[in-house]
Amino acid sequence: RRNPWFGLWPLAVPWQYALSLIGQCCAVGFAEELQKYPNARHIVWCQEEPLNQGAWYAKHHTLTKVLKKGQMLDVAARPASASPAVGYAAKHVIQQQEVVNAALGVK
Repeated sequence: RRNPWFGLWPLAVPWQYALSLIGQCCAVGFAEELQKYPNARHIVWCQEEPLNQGAWYAKHHTLTKVLKKGQMLDVAARPASASPAVGYAAKHVIQQQEVVNAALGVK
């Protein structure tokens, strides 16, 4: 599967962003990753799957427990859907770009 961040690697990402790829998420691994960025205030969980699928749906209640005071966890994902894929290549590309834009706060 193609990672939603794949298109970002050639870009110059502003210094205030840190991108971390967490392959198999568990609260312990997420907490360890957050420790690398002690000044992070706004954490965005980004996933290619729709909002009601993937790791966010199963783990968000656990992930919020490892946040420090002043940290906020948000999600960037495809809209909730009964199917894991939109079914049209052009729509997939649009949704993928929307997910990345949402994660980076781009309007």
